[in-house]
Amino acid sequence: METARLKLKTCAGCAKLMQPPVFHCPACGSAELRDRELEAKGEIYTLSTVYATFGSWGKKVPFTLAVVELPETLRVIGVVEDPDAATRPFRIGDRVRFARYDEGQAPIFARDPA
Repeated sequence: METARLKLKTCAGCAKLMQPPVFHCPACGSAELRDRELEAKGEIYTLSTVYATFGSWGKKVPFTLAVVELPETLRVIGVVEDPDAATRPFRIGDRVRFARYDEGQAPIFARDPA
């Protein structure tokens, strides 16, 4: 089974790593951005449970939205999910790993068993 890879952007000028969508580097202003993929693992920096939203996400409420801090000094916004979340809710500091993209947009993270 192939490991899921998180799609990010890196600046060709200053090497800053960032989460798309982005069109210019927020650090140096360069428009020369390159694709980069990571087998992303990190920990929950902060989180919130979403009870109301719009579009296709409306069918998925409630869900947990989190900021995941990666070791590459980047914080990524995504959804965290776990079949046991009702009995074992996510907490700040929980280890997670990138699992997949939902509808090609939001990164989905899962609890990291390691």
